[in-house]
Order: sequence, then C-alpha cells, then structure tokens
Amino acid sequence: MDKLLKIYSDEKWTKFAICIVLDILGAVSYLIPALAETSDLIFAPISGLILMALFWKYGKFKSFGGGIFNSAEELIPFTDFIPTALLLWVAVFVKDDKESFKKWLDNRKEKTDAILMIDEKKE
Repeated sequence: MDKLLKIYSDEKWTKFAICIVLDILGAVSYLIPALAETSDLIFAPISGLILMALFWKYGKFKSFGGGIFNSAEELIPFTDFIPTALLLWVAVFVKDDKESFKKWLDNRKEKTDAILMIDEKKE
C-alpha cells in the first residue's frame, strides 16, 4: 500500500507542477502587449484540453468544467492573473483527496492487490 501511496503522491505533485506551468504560461502573454490576446486565442484551447486530460480520471464533471472554465478565462481580456489550473488542482486534491485517491485506484490494475492489503490490515 505504501508503494501505491507514493505513486499517487508523485502523480499528484507532478500535476501540481504542470498546473503552475500552465498558469504561468497563461499570464506570460502579457509581457508582450501586442501579442497578449492573440496568443491567448491559441493557448486557451490547448490549456483547456491539457487540464481535461490531466484530471479526466478524477471526475468528468470537474475535468470538463475546469477545462472549459480555463479556456474561457484565457479568452476573456485581463483575467489571465486567475490561477484556474491551480484552482482545479485544489478542488481535486485538497478538497476531495480521499475521493480522488479512490478514483485513481479504480484506474489502476493494482486495485485488487491494494484492497486485499487493506482488508488484511483490518483483521
């Protein structure tokens, strides 16, 4: 079980880093004012799709809603300072960490082994 928790934790913090990078890239477009909103037209759907792919197994509603919200935030002028990717990460891993772990476990082949190990510890 410790091995599974380590893998889960590593994936969780990797997703955190990706979210930080996405939020920074979304805000960096304002460093070149002439390109700011033009670059957002390209970046918005890409970042939305990346977020959907990152969080799909943790809930389709959160994943799809977060991706759409992120794309809209990138397209609306002067809203790039909102860390939407990070907010989605918090909603998945801070607010619902136990539920996220269960969903993550459901998508792994080691699920049966982990459940058996948990049951053995209860006895």
